[in-house]
Amino acid sequence: MPRLHLILLITVLVFGLAACGQTDMPTAKQIPNPETCSQDETPETAVAVYYLKSDGKPHLVREIHSVRASNDLYLAAIRELTDGVPTTPGAQVGLPRGIICLGVKVDGLRVEVRFSKELILAEPKNEALTLAVVALVNTLTEFEGIEEVSLKADHVEQVDLDLWLTALGFQAQPLKRNLSAVLEPAIWVTSPQPNETVANPVHVTGSALVDDGVVELRLTSEAGEVLAETYTEASQARPERGDFKTEIVFSPPGGGRGFLDVFHTELASGDERDKVIIPIVFESNGKFTAGP
Repeated sequence: MPRLHLILLITVLVFGLAACGQTDMPTAKQIPNPETCSQDETPETAVAVYYLKSDGKPHLVREIHSVRASNDLYLAAIRELTDGVPTTPGAQVGLPRGIICLGVKVDGLRVEVRFSKELILAEPKNEALTLAVVALVNTLTEFEGIEEVSLKADHVEQVDLDLWLTALGFQAQPLKRNLSAVLEPAIWVTSPQPNETVANPVHVTGSALVDDGVVELRLTSEAGEVLAETYTEASQARPERGDFKTEIVFSPPGGGRGFLDVFHTELASGDERDKVIIPIVFESNGKFTAGP
């Protein structure tokens, strides 16, 4: 073989091996999985979920959980209800784990929830199961604009499902919100939300299960200075749960952070009980005065 041809052949082999080596080398930058990336970037949303507690008198507890939902927040809330981990000591999910939610459809003020056929296989003469259905309805009616819930079961005639619900103590579908069995917490606040910027006046809404139905409110600065105090009455008193709605007026200008305390006072001891503390941001600060 001529010397020139031999040199050219060796050159081609060297560059070819180098190219192959570069192809086989791992790169430092990995291509992200689109599904994982999408899930990680989905913001968390706070939802109210109701769980069952059986110690003493069986009842429901309301908890706030964070869920990730890219498109169906209703379904995410139901899955947190059926598969989530309660934070209240002694609380547990109500519906049996084998029951699967297959989908949710919103029609105006109503939500239709379709479950697997295992729904009606659960023992109907069971107080815990009745509370579990109430928990489902309460969880979904926490969403603004939802007032009713209807249930479907896959491959189950509606008449059979209705008979199952009747055995659980429900009169007819659609099912409506019922807080009579919710004993914990005694007080919760639906507005303002934590870290919400509040304007003048501060509008406060919530639910209370307290003696005489009297709910007290206190605004404090971040430094602990009491800025305003007032009270309101819930629509019902213990042993019933009632809603409350009031407002606290303040004088601008200014700004800053503070806290809204909502509680009730035990008549015998004068102690503040079941206090809820909501961190807030004042749109305008200054001196606060209690609303009427």
